[in-house]
Amino acid sequence: MARDPLKGRKHAIRGRELLRRYRYREAAEALAAAVEADPQRLADHLNLAVALIGAGEPRQAITALSAILEPLGIPEDLRAAAFRLRADAWARTGDFESAEADCRAALALRPADSDCLNALAALRCKQGRLKEGLALFVAAARAERQRTAGGAGSARSGAGEGGAAEGGAGSTSSDP
Repeated sequence: MARDPLKGRKHAIRGRELLRRYRYREAAEALAAAVEADPQRLADHLNLAVALIGAGEPRQAITALSAILEPLGIPEDLRAAAFRLRADAWARTGDFESAEADCRAALALRPADSDCLNALAALRCKQGRLKEGLALFVAAARAERQRTAGGAGSARSGAGEGGAAEGGAGSTSSDP
């Protein structure tokens, strides 16, 4: 399909609306069409991954996220969000080692990101490492408190344009 930004935007808007309604399979279809029509819109790739995870297709989400994590030049906040989402998808497949590696990659980019800290905390708890998980949840709460109290800039990662990757209804920030 030839690149068509206008068509991509229309599909993306529909996909985000479907995400807000928790209609993940339909959202994934719309967002896949958006990505195909305009692959340059990184937020659509992240929202596609959210939809695929919600639709119970974590392996497809991993594939989609791996494709955008390969090229260099992706903004740091989007790269961290992609690693965090891929960690969520890995955890849902039971591959905790890969999930942890992606959580660590996200934290290397955004050390004070409460979403990344929460993702790693939840992963630790799923692994039965409750003390470590609790400590990370506390660190995430502190990071979020600092962010909302006017700390040095936003520590959270978003994908722009009001989609689920920006913390909308389909966001998977606390359950890797």
